[in-house]
Amino acid sequence: MQKKNALELFGGRPTDAANALGISRQAVNNWPPQLPQSISDRVIGAAFRIGVERAVIAVTVEESRT
Repeated sequence: MQKKNALELFGGRPTDAANALGISRQAVNNWPPQLPQSISDRVIGAAFRIGVERAVIAVTVEESRT
């Protein structure tokens, strides 16, 4: 999953993604452009907690990567 796609799931701002994932904004800012699987999995999990529509988008993006 690309960092930009992960951010878009939570409103496009690192702060929003950080709040959804329970991590600091600085941690999100330090993500590489191509997220490792462990971070992608956390993003998808947070998207599921927020709502099914976001989770479907996240899973679709992740599946298209493979």
